[in-house]
Amino acid sequence: MRRGMAVWLCAVLALGLGFGCGGDKNDTPPTGSERGPCFINGACDIGLTCLSKVCVQLVTDAGGDANPGTGMAGSGGNTGGGGRGGTGGTSGTSGAAGTYAAPHPPQPQVANLGGPVLTAPKLRPIFFTGDPDEAAMKSFLTEVAGSSYWAATTSEYGVGALTVLPAVSAGTASIGTVSDDTLQATLMLNTASAAAAWGAADPNTIYAFILPAAVSLTFSTEACCTSFGGYHYETFVNGVAVPYIAACACPDFLGSGWDPVDERTAALSHELIEAAADPFPLSDPAYSGANQSNLIWSVITGGELTDMCTVQPDAYFRPSGASHMVSRSWSNAAARAGDDPCVPPPSSTIPYFNSMPVLDTIPYGDTGYWTQGLQIPIGTSRTIDLDLFSTAAVPHDWNVAVYPYEDFYGGTRSINVSTNKTSGKNGDIIRLTISALRQNPTFGMSPFIIMSTYGSPSDADYRSHVSMGLVTNY
Repeated sequence: MRRGMAVWLCAVLALGLGFGCGGDKNDTPPTGSERGPCFINGACDIGLTCLSKVCVQLVTDAGGDANPGTGMAGSGGNTGGGGRGGTGGTSGTSGAAGTYAAPHPPQPQVANLGGPVLTAPKLRPIFFTGDPDEAAMKSFLTEVAGSSYWAATTSEYGVGALTVLPAVSAGTASIGTVSDDTLQATLMLNTASAAAAWGAADPNTIYAFILPAAVSLTFSTEACCTSFGGYHYETFVNGVAVPYIAACACPDFLGSGWDPVDERTAALSHELIEAAADPFPLSDPAYSGANQSNLIWSVITGGELTDMCTVQPDAYFRPSGASHMVSRSWSNAAARAGDDPCVPPPSSTIPYFNSMPVLDTIPYGDTGYWTQGLQIPIGTSRTIDLDLFSTAAVPHDWNVAVYPYEDFYGGTRSINVSTNKTSGKNGDIIRLTISALRQNPTFGMSPFIIMSTYGSPSDADYRSHVSMGLVTNY
């Protein structure tokens, strides 16, 4: 589930920064399109801006303007129409409290890198002999294909209804370790021709290896249940690219107390959505990575549709009337409208709310790749606004906490953070101060994560939403 990050980084390097990572598609995006070169006159397609000869998305949505200072407070610090402070002044504490949603930067979009989606996806479940949960997993797949959940998470991207094919067997899996190379070899052997055990390889079929808990799966130097809970990928059979999934059984991978079958269905639904919307992640990537102005979302999550929601505490849920847990997935349409982008949204009387940082447009490295972030030299500090917004009145203020990346994922802090207050409501502004301590050695920059929470985790109406930003030191 985190494995997709490597694929996304290759796509960014190949398409955005001019390097190659292998695969069969190394073409530059079309002139004028996102991540593509600007037209000769310096223009781009509608909605894109030419920065350093590359077309990027720095646009507004229903929530407000991505560029600080526009129609907001001036350099003297007097609050303007929306209550946001200018870069040289002191921010106001609240804006138009009765206007929903208050001004805020646009939420991310997952970009289509030009590849196809599966308009009529089929799924071939592949089980191993002796899997004690095989019947439950088959029931789950039938449930997903016949539910509204599938359309809610995939239809806006052009993915069609899901057809589940009869399950097949990969044989008996001995207790121990199996590699991704073995899975690919098994797939090739069984789909080599029309007379093969599983029929001829079909690029519109997702081949899903559903592994039991007794089997440990490795991909290169990574291991299932340690580095990831599953992944989707592609291989070639007689020159035909085919998508496949590896879904592991990882007790307690998603937290203690989870039902083992629920953990497996959550992981499988996660990969299934991504495999349908990005079936060929190396040779012809489709929905794979946040829009360029939101690079940080891809860095932290991996950037595919369900990856984008994994940082949410309620990323997995049991739909009403369903028997099994599934993954929420990113909706570009909901994000553009300023609504909860992780769908289906919770059944709740609490409106969607969030707190988003007001960032600059900065270069990422010296490659001409521009994105939203902050430049803070090591040893210095900077204070910015967090815009609080909700789609309707929230019964009381929500809490806002900011965390350096390392507080979530481990390691020595690369930044320190502090805020002038820790809660607020629609239209409020929280001032966030960031001090640069060092450079995160993994990314070459310092991510930070903003958690907005309403109530306590034990409350029925508890809700939590996420935004994020990045800091460079040059």
